[in-house]
Amino acid sequence: DVINNAYDNTVIALRHLRNMYNQTGTWRGAIQAYNCGLSRYRSGSIPSKTKQYASVICPVENWWKQPKGVKIIY
Repeated sequence: DVINNAYDNTVIALRHLRNMYNQTGTWRGAIQAYNCGLSRYRSGSIPSKTKQYASVICPVENWWKQPKGVKIIY
């Protein structure tokens, strides 16, 4: 079923992104590691297209900061 597959794939992708955040400590690092792989990210050999992609996505990073009085669990 396409709908369930899309849902399941989204859940898996978000879990992987959360794992990358836990490994890198930043959303920019998480997006870069998700895009090019954690090993490449850690070695510093991040492709320029990945850096460009992350710079487009990461301005929304401030939206994800924890609002006062709200507990967000990553």
